[in-house]
Amino acid sequence: ESLISWMKAENGFVDPRLEIRRVNPNDPESSLGVFAKEDVRSDDLIFDIPSTATLKAEDNCVLTEILAKELKLGNASKYAPYVDFLLDSSPYGQLPTTWSEAGKK
Repeated sequence: ESLISWMKAENGFVDPRLEIRRVNPNDPESSLGVFAKEDVRSDDLIFDIPSTATLKAEDNCVLTEILAKELKLGNASKYAPYVDFLLDSSPYGQLPTTWSEAGKK
């Protein structure tokens, strides 16, 4: 919920028919996923993520440094909800830039 609120504050869009929740709601350790609460057509816009809501770098090493800096800032970081989501939803050592092409889609 805080990730979606943050995204909206950054002028992003998240379709209200979506929810972010545990893959297995009965297992607090299961990974997080994005799920449709209603039917979504293939041409519906479901996310619009502005560049101000992304961390970018020319390579993964620099991106890791940036992420470590934001992590150190904790709640004072502009990206705190996103960093918290990454830490809560991904296996350690996995950044979105390392996802497969299929995973990025």
